[in-house]
Amino acid sequence: MAARSTVDFGSHAFGQRNQLNHRTQGILRNLCPAILDADPDIRDRTYCTSAQASPLRQLPLLADLLRPIVGARADELAQTLLVHFGGIGRLLAASKEAITIASGDRAVAAAIAAARSLYLVGVREELVGQTVECRDVGLHRYLVGKFAGLSEEELHVIYLDPSGIFIREECISGGSTKRLHLQSRRLLQRAFDLGAAALILVHNHPSRNPIASEEDVETTKRLATVAAALEIELLDHLIVGGQRIYSVREGVIL
Repeated sequence: MAARSTVDFGSHAFGQRNQLNHRTQGILRNLCPAILDADPDIRDRTYCTSAQASPLRQLPLLADLLRPIVGARADELAQTLLVHFGGIGRLLAASKEAITIASGDRAVAAAIAAARSLYLVGVREELVGQTVECRDVGLHRYLVGKFAGLSEEELHVIYLDPSGIFIREECISGGSTKRLHLQSRRLLQRAFDLGAAALILVHNHPSRNPIASEEDVETTKRLATVAAALEIELLDHLIVGGQRIYSVREGVIL
């Protein structure tokens, strides 16, 4: 756990803001939340639904997902994959390429990747139109799944209305936060277009270490200052590393 070290982005930079068929839905609902269990640092969180589970606990569900593709081999292949990756969470967080190598079957990798994507669509739909805070469990689930398996950094922005309601989430840059200053005008113009009054900045660290670099902090400060001058609040900058999320505002892993 990182030492707590809050960052002041300026007095006005942050505000206080408090269909698939039924069988497939059931499989996804039980499989995909386990993506959060892949990192031992967060297994004690209340939102980890199978915190102390054995890697093979979800074998029947995974086998159900694979059976239409591999038939009688489903149970054996499900066990192989769970043992190889160390559990359903790490399997769901793996890249399609890694799953292809482990399973020897591109169709299996595509099915697992599709299951993750469909789950994320559902989670995102639950966020849109709802009040969102940076510590929300639902938001964390979405972000951890969204950035799972990416080998490069991506920078996303979540736009909120004056009541803190989720309007939209968009990718504005790939590569690193070095490009953020080049994107600030477009980012803020987009906020005006959407009627957004607040932003949450999000990017990933493929290294799986979510701790902010000095560059991350300084870039965020600059954006917060510019946004505040336009009466738009930058609520936080969240950094996703593996299954952990770091708050630049609070200086801690959430």
